[in-house]
Amino acid sequence: MMAISRAPAMFRALAMLRTWAVPRASAIGGLIIVFVSGPAAAADDSPFRVDEKQFQRQIKHVALAPLNVVAYFDLAEATQRELEAEATAILTKKKFDVLPVDVYRAIRDTMIDRVGGIRDAKGDYYPQRVAVVWDHSKRELLFRNAVDGIVTVSIAIVQATFQNDRAEWDGVKQKVKSKGGGKYGGPISAASVRVAVVDRQDRVLFSNGGGIELLQERVGGQLHPVPKEGLLKDNRQLMQALEIALKPL
Repeated sequence: MMAISRAPAMFRALAMLRTWAVPRASAIGGLIIVFVSGPAAAADDSPFRVDEKQFQRQIKHVALAPLNVVAYFDLAEATQRELEAEATAILTKKKFDVLPVDVYRAIRDTMIDRVGGIRDAKGDYYPQRVAVVWDHSKRELLFRNAVDGIVTVSIAIVQATFQNDRAEWDGVKQKVKSKGGGKYGGPISAASVRVAVVDRQDRVLFSNGGGIELLQERVGGQLHPVPKEGLLKDNRQLMQALEIALKPL
């Protein structure tokens, strides 16, 4: 099998978007490569970073953070709210006591006002202000609320792998859109819902993903970005990815 001609390996970025992240991109070989949150987890990796029984004993009352969407995507505000509501419903069904997401959002928005906004006139992020808002919002939330941990839900760009135009990552399989024959394989960019649970000391106790869709297509021996305007339009796909990411909890 031939290794497909592609841009260099994926890069890491903050798993926070819109309000938090400072997205970056690089033009390489005529393709736009977006800095990503890292590779998708292997199928046999445990999502728990501590003993599962210990997690269940320790984490009962959680705060849900506002949905983070990497700035590469343009996800409708209404869809974001639907995903937050569904995350709340799933966590509640799993017997977690969930602090409403609007509690965290109100603290965050107040912090953004205090620093004078986190974007410049061109719409670009101020990295230092973003970091300050994130840090102070989290501390204020924990000061005001006796939660055991924070649940973050992000729509991120990850690195998947494919063989013979079939990709597999974060609990899903998908056919790579392709033009031209040949047998190819290698890394490919994909979108996933990523869920993390951190404790009051900011230690990651749980991390898991649910695949949404591929972000690249193959033309001969090259990978090209799928047009952005067609991405994240299937609400069923988004909800399914969220369910996959939260299922082990």
